[in-house]
Amino acid sequence: MPRVREISRKEGVSEDDAVIELTEADLIPLEDEADAALEMLDSELLEDVPPPLPPAVQPPPIPEAARSRNSRKVTAGSHGRSIEESLTEMNERLLKETMGQIEGKLNDLYNRASEKDPDKEQQISDVRIALLEIVGQLYEFSEVFVSGKQNNEAAVERLQDCLMCLTKMRTHAEKMVADVFEEIFQEFGDIIDEQLVTRYIREKNEAGEGVSYEDAVRAVYHRTPEGMEAIKEKNRARAAEVVTQLAKKDHLTLEDIESLHMANNRSIVPKQTSHMRSRPNENVTFFKRFGLAPQHVQSAMEDVVARANALWTDDKVGRRAYAVEAAKLHNDMLDIHPFGDRNGSTSMLFLETLMAHRGYQPKATREKRYYRHLSQVVGGNLVAMGTVAYQQVVTAQVYGYYMSPEIADNPKLKALYDEAKLKRRAQMQRDERAYSAAVKAAKDKARAKQKEDIAPKSKRAPGEGNQLAA
Repeated sequence: MPRVREISRKEGVSEDDAVIELTEADLIPLEDEADAALEMLDSELLEDVPPPLPPAVQPPPIPEAARSRNSRKVTAGSHGRSIEESLTEMNERLLKETMGQIEGKLNDLYNRASEKDPDKEQQISDVRIALLEIVGQLYEFSEVFVSGKQNNEAAVERLQDCLMCLTKMRTHAEKMVADVFEEIFQEFGDIIDEQLVTRYIREKNEAGEGVSYEDAVRAVYHRTPEGMEAIKEKNRARAAEVVTQLAKKDHLTLEDIESLHMANNRSIVPKQTSHMRSRPNENVTFFKRFGLAPQHVQSAMEDVVARANALWTDDKVGRRAYAVEAAKLHNDMLDIHPFGDRNGSTSMLFLETLMAHRGYQPKATREKRYYRHLSQVVGGNLVAMGTVAYQQVVTAQVYGYYMSPEIADNPKLKALYDEAKLKRRAQMQRDERAYSAAVKAAKDKARAKQKEDIAPKSKRAPGEGNQLAA
């Protein structure tokens, strides 16, 4: 294009960069020329193609009325289609071709994964290579058609279907092959979490059914209770290592707290959940409490970590008093609820880290009994155990929120939180009344049915006994 070459020479830039400098006045004659060329090609009158614009000729200014007429002409085109429609058709064709290739590879992967191959080592290698290739292509597909400017509902639906196919495929494979799927999911699960887990939670919320991140992940990945337990055991070993490493540090940071959450929750919640809440829609409630608003989480946690570091470095605090103060910090973190899910286990890991700094040795195996585990962490300190137990009662029985220094020092902010507390209480009381009414109605219905079932047995038609005797 002459105008592009002219700009390239004048500005000293490449022709690709020169295209960016084209103005609307530059584009209209070029589009007219392209439109005319299409007409010639359609009628096979190539000899009538108009000559290109001379390189040195600058297109004259176009009056506004003519500009609008030309725009309409370019938009309509000789084929009755706009440029936007042509681009849309091109993108749809590319989407269909790309997804067709991926779906073909999915079929090949399914056949290879479900084979009864005696050479398991080769089968596992083939499955791993094919799975990595498919996941890589799905990432690229997501970047182009879903996350980028070409985002459209058809692409999202096709992507989600493919991801769902992968998660279901794992459930039909033998254990050794299924372990390969689990390994890849753990490493590259972001795209599944973003597309499927988020959609599952949104659909449940729209249906009025609350669901945790953990339950959503379990459903999307089709994990059994036994499978979830195995994952939690592996995560516990990782978390124990992180606790041991952090206990050797001079001080703790917010990133250290996030590393505890991440180590303990791989393949249990989406990876982004291991970052503290900060986005406006990341509000959480738990029992009769509600977590701090996302914009207040960081300052509250910074205060908790600062107090933890002060305790961490104070050698004058005795062993028993240290455990009690550590238990209080555990309670504060739990009441803040900094993460979208799995705050209870992460708060316990925070307590373990504080105690490990004073000699506690975290175990690599899970202790499912909460208070036995708590006793081991605080060295049997009954006051520290009572401090944690008290917070459990508050969480279950007392409407409210964590009183951070930021809220305590701002009367207007405190008033907003108090109003939210009243709304939370009113909502829960309504829910409790509705639940009680539903339970009562269900019991009344069951009693009425029971009476109907018993009534025919106690009533006999006249002469029924004589007929039976006869």
